[in-house]
Order: sequence, then structure tokens, then C-alpha cells
Amino acid sequence: MRFKDGLVEWCSDLRKIYSTDEVRGLEKAFDWVIFFLMIVTISQLLQFFFWGRRDRAPREFIDAYVLVAIVVLICFLVWPNSFPGVSWFVACYLPASTIVVLFNVLFLTKLSFIGPVASNERTLLLFLLNIVQVVLAFAILYRLTLPNLNLNPWKALFKSLLVFGTIGYPEGAELIVGIQIATDFVLLAVFLAFFVGRLGNK
Repeated sequence: MRFKDGLVEWCSDLRKIYSTDEVRGLEKAFDWVIFFLMIVTISQLLQFFFWGRRDRAPREFIDAYVLVAIVVLICFLVWPNSFPGVSWFVACYLPASTIVVLFNVLFLTKLSFIGPVASNERTLLLFLLNIVQVVLAFAILYRLTLPNLNLNPWKALFKSLLVFGTIGYPEGAELIVGIQIATDFVLLAVFLAFFVGRLGNK
């Protein structure tokens, strides 16, 4: 029953995004797509199964989810080869779902039927934890992609931090490095757009 309530709310919001006059054109299409993609994020599915509607979820749910995701990533960073397929999936899925969620926060919280974020300060803290998630995820990918370098967790994390800071990169993983750089630029763009926009509104 809870899952059904959450799914009904999600479908209703999809229809509202399609029919609203608050956004138009390309932005409306983008908003619809990113809200549609929320259905495949773990946080959204957990909300459906445990609480159903958005307003029934505890305020600490997202905070707890982000912290648990970091712990899971640390575990896969330390033991990536125990379950290499699962490690690959988790390291690719979590950053992708994080970007979907961040786009939803940036583009959809201005809609009257979605509502604003709880606070800009909390959003900033969660954003910083999202950056930690991305750095950890790519460190896992470097350990899996470059077994000949014998990267331990610290060295892989350092390589990921180098790419994040655009200081250096591990040779032999150029594709993953390119994806990380693109992901970092998206995170920077979301950060600037969200907080500069909030300052402009004030």
C-alpha cells in the first residue's frame, strides 16, 4: 500500500511537470526526464517501500542514506575484488544516481508542488558528502581497472583526488579519467548554479 501511494504521487508529479506553466520548453522537458529517472534511484525506491509519499519520510532519511552510501563505497574500495561485478555496478551507479538527485534539487525545488529544500546549509553539507561519494567511487574504478599497478585503497583514493583537483591522472585509465572529469564539472556546475541562484534570490 505504501509503495502504491508513493508511485501514485510520483506519477501525479510527472503529470504536473508536463502540464505546469511554471517552466517551459527545453527546461520542462529536462525537468520531466530527470524526475522520471528518480524512479531508479535507491533513495526513491526506499521511500516508496518504507513510507510511500514524500511527506511521510523522516527528515533525516536522506542524510542517513548518504552516510550509508559512503560506508558502502569505503567497503568496496577496501575489498573491490571480492565481488568485482558488484563493485563495478556500485561504483558506476551511485555517482550517476547522485547526479540525477542533484539535478532534481537544482531544477525542481522551485516548482510549487515540489517545494524548496529544507535549508541551503544542509544542502551544502549533503553536496560535500556527494563529492566524497564520487571520489570514492572513482577510486574503486581505478583499483579495478589498473590491477597491474597494485593500487592499495590509499593510493587509489589519492589518484582519484588528483583527477578531482585536475592535478594528475593514472595512466592506462583514460576513459574513466575522462568520465570523472566530466562528472566533476557537472558537480561544480550544480554547486554554482544552486548557490549563486539562492544568493541572487536573496
